[in-house]
Amino acid sequence: MALKDAVKRRTHKERAQPAARRKYGLLEKKKDYLLRAKDFHKKEATIKNLRRKAEERNPDEFYFAMEKARTKDGVHQVATAEPNKYSQEQLRLMKTQDAGYLNFKAQTEKKKVERMQESLHMIGAPAGPRRHVVFVDEESEVKAFDPVKHFDTPAELLDRSYNRPTKAQLENAAAVSGGTAAASRVARAERRKVATYKELLQRTARQEALGGASQQVEYEKNVMAQHLEGFAAEGARSVSTLAVKLRMRSVGNIQKITKAMKMVAASKMRSAQANTMKARGIVAPFLRLLGDLPSAQGEKNVWVPITTDRGLCGGINTMVAKYVRTGMAALGAENNELVIIGEKGRSVMQRDMASKIYATIADTGKVKHTFPIACAVAEDILKTEYDVTRVIFNRFVSAIAQKPTIATVLSPDALEKEAEAGGAIDQYEIEGPDRPELLQDLAEFQLATTLFTAMLENNCSEQSSRMSAMENSTKNAGEMLGKLTLTYNRTRQAGITTELSEIISGATALEG
Repeated sequence: MALKDAVKRRTHKERAQPAARRKYGLLEKKKDYLLRAKDFHKKEATIKNLRRKAEERNPDEFYFAMEKARTKDGVHQVATAEPNKYSQEQLRLMKTQDAGYLNFKAQTEKKKVERMQESLHMIGAPAGPRRHVVFVDEESEVKAFDPVKHFDTPAELLDRSYNRPTKAQLENAAAVSGGTAAASRVARAERRKVATYKELLQRTARQEALGGASQQVEYEKNVMAQHLEGFAAEGARSVSTLAVKLRMRSVGNIQKITKAMKMVAASKMRSAQANTMKARGIVAPFLRLLGDLPSAQGEKNVWVPITTDRGLCGGINTMVAKYVRTGMAALGAENNELVIIGEKGRSVMQRDMASKIYATIADTGKVKHTFPIACAVAEDILKTEYDVTRVIFNRFVSAIAQKPTIATVLSPDALEKEAEAGGAIDQYEIEGPDRPELLQDLAEFQLATTLFTAMLENNCSEQSSRMSAMENSTKNAGEMLGKLTLTYNRTRQAGITTELSEIISGATALEG
């Protein structure tokens, strides 16, 4: 036996690796007392600062989950979740409304996808035969016929039935643009085609997503219906009552909106009425000077109907359109053009007079009506080289009455002829070399003035008509709300009566 084996030695124990000792931190190093003291004092100072901040904290300061937490005795407590305030019948009705909305959006996307597919289905399709017919005299010419040489155009453009330039035109265009015009057009068309196909894919994916969401909502609604089978009669009464209540809420909200719009229109009408009364004094001198010529005719007649840019103002726009149609039919003039002021007039008159519309001037009601705006409109009308201009507008009579009116304005040439024929202006002596220029300035100023006063009159009529329309709407909403309230009470009382009769019948059966 060896001596080293006879001597008792300490049992060897392998020390853990640093990764295993990392959890002890500074405590693992027994002799590093200075680092341990610094770490202790740092943590002590941090805890002290946190306590001070907690004591001095602003109760309105943001902290996470503050909308769900409440402070009680200085301790934050998370509020318990409130139970669902809606019944199963109400939730099922909401699911039905959600499903209807999703189906509506899905059908809308489906129509858009179908329209895009119809517009894209011919891209890249081969051209059909017999696109062009060429007549020749002999059969040999038929065999030797070359469409590229005959039409003098590249083979890529033979399928076109229009906008088919010749080779010379293409060479000239390439020479002018340095040879980049054709390439840029091809690249632009390719980018447009790629963008259109991307949009088609996105709309198709959206349609599928809406369809899946609609099916999920329908499934949830059917599951809820299975849980309510035992309460069919009571559920039907509750849903009926809920539907009436929702209708009452909707009508009440509409009544508030119409009442507010009535008050706004009344306020605007007062200021518009004051401006209109001030501007009426400008028209009277022109009527004394030039006279009123409602039946004056010329080779070219321009009709200027003044309408509104917004709706909910009664039938004043319809009356203006009716006067335009009646006036055109009465005069029988063939050369008629329309310069429409107001977006609503364009939508009404383009149905049967679209070919006569020369221009449409919209959004004039978004700014205050001023004479420079009327002058700008008059400049557009002067470009038509008219003989007679007829301005149709609604003249303000009172808060409940508006009168459609036609104001006639002659061109400088027509005004000269009227003076020579012994018109109202002939009683004034206007002679000299400046007479043509004076008559031209007078006619242009009369046109601008007539437009300015007509726009003010129509604006005042619009506000008064809107005030009356909103007042009637508010009154009708109140009557409808009263009827719905009566229906709601009757339905609720009928349900209560039925339940009482069932309770009495059950009690009687138990006693007997």
